[in-house]
Formats: sequence, structure tokens, C-alpha cells
Amino acid sequence: MPICAIDDGITLLQPELLEDEELNGVAKAGCASCCELHKNPAKLLEDVMDQVSGRIEDLLTLSMASGNELQIAHFMTTYYYAGTTYGQYNCNTCFEEHYQDSANDENGSEAAWEFDFLRRPSGALVPFHWTGNIAKPLNDCEYYIYKNGDTLRVKFNDDITQVFSDDILIKCEYSSSTEKKEMTLPGRGVTYTENGDSYTFQCVNIRELTELTIYDSAKAAPFVCHYIPRSLRTFGAQAFSLMSNTALDADVVTRVISSTDIADTAGYSFSAFFPGGGQPDFGTPDSCLVKDFFNQYETLMAKYIELRYGDNLMRGYWHKINTGLVPMELVVFERNSTNLDRFLETRTDIKFDSNNERYEAVSRSLKERFPFGEQTIAEYKYYGTEQQMESTY
Repeated sequence: MPICAIDDGITLLQPELLEDEELNGVAKAGCASCCELHKNPAKLLEDVMDQVSGRIEDLLTLSMASGNELQIAHFMTTYYYAGTTYGQYNCNTCFEEHYQDSANDENGSEAAWEFDFLRRPSGALVPFHWTGNIAKPLNDCEYYIYKNGDTLRVKFNDDITQVFSDDILIKCEYSSSTEKKEMTLPGRGVTYTENGDSYTFQCVNIRELTELTIYDSAKAAPFVCHYIPRSLRTFGAQAFSLMSNTALDADVVTRVISSTDIADTAGYSFSAFFPGGGQPDFGTPDSCLVKDFFNQYETLMAKYIELRYGDNLMRGYWHKINTGLVPMELVVFERNSTNLDRFLETRTDIKFDSNNERYEAVSRSLKERFPFGEQTIAEYKYYGTEQQMESTY
């Protein structure tokens, strides 16, 4: 990812940026009753199926909390940059680069600059420009950095402050008009060990293990998440399960495998969502993301496929019914540029209900690209007909 370019006139050119979110992405002000591991990680896909820039998350574990403590979430996200899909472990948010220098311009006046580059939980590398004791991001988000002794602190709108020491996240703090909370990483009840490319998490409250294997480095994809339910671990855990009258759920997802190999889409075609034909033909995909969800019996429970074709995107989701997987949901984003900065986005949503009835909806909007992302400037109803209606922003 380019950082900046400096010409003879000491002009800073805008770097290319990944979209980021305003939320802190690590801590939440919760309580012990909220500390539940997602039993079916496939459900997390539902929140991002309809977002072009939506990031696929795999929840690893969530710490306990009581009194003045924060909960610390541990999860993996994926992000797409320059034709490649990367993985990001959220608690590995850190300061990766620091630049500080000065020079004289043609009139002999000194110009000085200072930048820090923060790798966010979303995977975005965000540049911050320092002015005095405050550094603001170049992506126009409202979070900011300030210095406090030997630490750097990032303040967010959700009242969370992330505390960094030696560029590494060590603690999160929460402060509102009525209460204050804090927690050092990895959070109460969570143990965290690292062995090469293997990360293992265990939460006392959940009584479960999560193993994460990352290939090549902490920012590589694909990765494998392996969830070990308490009922499968030890006799003591099995006894606990029986005592609580919790039956073994055959639909529990215990292993999630991610892949960027197009060969892993074999047998699952988007044409299944178009039984009468009419599937868009975008050509050969530029990139691919596949997620396979298995239960404790190694049965494939769900499959997610994301294919990108330049600016066009297709996301499909299959889930298990009876003995096999059936198509459940597909979202298609088709973009046609009207000029260099504007494009018409056609979004098609296709869903199958429990009776295999097919439903399709099409919406269109006009969007504009900016250095920091995209913005919707118009939405249409009955597009291309005499009854066309337009809402502008």
C-alpha cells in the first residue's frame, strides 16, 4: 500500500486508502451474561452479504467482564486490496510505520511533517497526520490519536480508547459520563498462546477452545478456524453438558476453512440461483474467497463463495438441508461507469425460503468515488421506465 509521494515542492500526495469503520473493533462495554461464543459462525455472514465492502468475520472468543471491566473480542477479518485477499486478526492492530522529517522550500522556509500509520482491526492501514499533540486520520474518520507519556492512545466515538505501548495494543479503556471501565489484553478468562502460525484461545467462561492457523504470516489468507465444543473435549466437559441438559447440536459449526483457490468452488455454481437462466456473465473472476463450514462430524454444513470481477461482485451462500447443500442467498453488484468518478450500481438480491420458493429484488443507485471511499448520490425506483423516480442526496 503506497504511503505518500513527496515532490521538489514538498507537496504531500494523497495515499490510496482502504475503507475503515468508526468503531474501535476490539473492546465492548458488556457484562458476563453477554459472553457467549457464536455456536454457528456461518450466521455472521448474514450481516455482510449485502455490503460491497463488508468484511467477513470469524469470531474466535470473547472475554468475560464484570464491574468496571471491558469485554475483549478476538476475531479474524478479511480485506481485499490490489487483487489479493488478506487476513487480519483484530487484536494485532498496531502502529506499523512512523515518518518524521523536514526540509527547506525554495524560499528557505522550513516545512516539517510527521505521520503515523495504524493497522486497524479491519485490515486498513490508516495514515495519521500530527499537528501538535493530536494526529487525525487522512480517511476523514472521527477517531484520532493523542500522546500520553510513553503511550499512544486512539480515541473512538463509542467512548473506547485503545492504549498502545511500543506500537502494540496493550489495553482498552471506556469512559462515559456515568462510568469508567478498562481491560488489558487478552481479557479476563481468556488465555492466548502462539506457536508459530498457530494461535490458540481459551475462555474460562465459555469452556471452549478455538484454534486459528494462519498461513505465511498474520496478514495472510487463507486461514483455518477450528472450534472445539466443550462436549467434545474431556469427560468432565461432557458431564457438565449432560448435567445442564444440553443436547449435542448436530448443526454446531466447529471448523471453518477459508480459501482463495477457485478450484474450491467446484460443484457450486451461481447458476443454481438462476434456474430459468439469466445469470450475469462477468467473464473470468479476478479473485475468489471460499468459506466451508463443518460440524463436529466433519459434515459440510454451509458454503460461502465470493467472486470479484473488476468492480463487479457476486456473493453466494449455500446451507445444509437433509443430505446436501442447497442455494440460500445470492447478492450481485454490477457497476457501470457513467464517467471517471461516477457509476451506476445495480444490486440484485436472490433468496430461497424453507419451501425452496425463489424471491428476487433489484435496486439501482448512482454512486461517486472519492479519495476516501464512495458515496451514494441518487437512488432510483422503476429505473429505465416512464415511471422512473429518483431520490438525490
